[in-house]
Amino acid sequence: MKPILPLFAIAALSAGVSLLPRASAESSLGAPVLDDESELDQRMLSIKAQVRTLRRSLRDAEKNPDSLAALHALQAAALEAKLMTPRTAAAVPEGERAAFVQAYRKDMVIFLEGALATERHVLEGDLEAAGEAFKALRALEDPGHERYTEDG
Repeated sequence: MKPILPLFAIAALSAGVSLLPRASAESSLGAPVLDDESELDQRMLSIKAQVRTLRRSLRDAEKNPDSLAALHALQAAALEAKLMTPRTAAAVPEGERAAFVQAYRKDMVIFLEGALATERHVLEGDLEAAGEAFKALRALEDPGHERYTEDG
């Protein structure tokens, strides 16, 4: 006699039902998860949480381990987000959509370059330069949101 549980699990998964309970109200990226959020939204919320951490930690050399951990989490979320398509791409005319998505990915690469520059300065112990790189990184936020989100 075959066990019924594996068959039940296969049927549930193929129907799109998760057998695992939600572990917490946070994703594995440390950002709150709401049921109506897309995967991209989750990555962006994680980035936002890491930016808040960095605003405080980059001022104090004793918090460099916190800064580096936040930068690593931010970079991981940005790498995943870079490969996703903004929801607003659906509203772009089909003939322009590929260029729109390519521009989004290019902007995410520029964002990652800023995060890497910030990390390099932290590793070098130059918090003034890290602060400047972080300031440039944050300056990308508003233009990116205006271009790639519904809320602007």
